[in-house]
Amino acid sequence: MISIEMRGEAKASKNSISTVKFIGKVMRRKIQIIFFIVLVLYVGVLSSGFYVSVYITYTAIPTLAILGLLGFGSFKSIHKSASIVFWLSLILTIATVFTVSYVGAYLVYIVVPIFLTLGLIMIVTKSKN
Repeated sequence: MISIEMRGEAKASKNSISTVKFIGKVMRRKIQIIFFIVLVLYVGVLSSGFYVSVYITYTAIPTLAILGLLGFGSFKSIHKSASIVFWLSLILTIATVFTVSYVGAYLVYIVVPIFLTLGLIMIVTKSKN
């Protein structure tokens, strides 16, 4: 009787773990979709040729960095995840500087911590090969 109950609990535990993994995959896919929507909208705003509010740039770059880490990041390869988000943020920052007429010093206040954090993660998790 006890072994039957234990098997039932183990089976329920496996089902709940697989349910959590499935929900995690679904959430990751949704975050990836949101990432690409924000990316397309931001590039569209930058390339529109109209005046771009600095507040859009101040929120878009950190939002894309966070969504990139959550949507494409992996604890199996933290270095690779940080590297992808670092280079994407750098490309978006350069594109912002060249396309937005006035970004001000506040852009530096936003992107420098992102670059420093991701760079530090990349240095710490670099493989020794």
